[in-house]
Amino acid sequence: MAGWSFPTPPSLPTSLARFTRRTSKSSTSSNNGSATASPEKKSSSLKLYANMVSQPSRAVAWVLKVKDADYEFVNVDIQGDFIKSDEFKAWNPNALVPVIRDGEFSLFEGNAIL
Repeated sequence: MAGWSFPTPPSLPTSLARFTRRTSKSSTSSNNGSATASPEKKSSSLKLYANMVSQPSRAVAWVLKVKDADYEFVNVDIQGDFIKSDEFKAWNPNALVPVIRDGEFSLFEGNAIL
């Protein structure tokens, strides 16, 4: 498996376009005390640690793609040293992919992420 690289999921077919998130072009707010989303987009710290050989990794990557989430894909060599490291085991004690991280928060197991 060394030396192999798997691309991120391809673009969605147009038939799946109806499932993607739609965003409003205008942001209107009223003074009723309710919070509204700001029009500027914040940079996301969401990272998906995965390998496309893993079916749960592919499922999580597809859901993030369908939801048009702003995330960084980090390809993890499932037979490499990083997955066995103490840092990775702190995120997932099972030392498996996928793992999704947002800042200091980690979530592992494909079904839990979905």
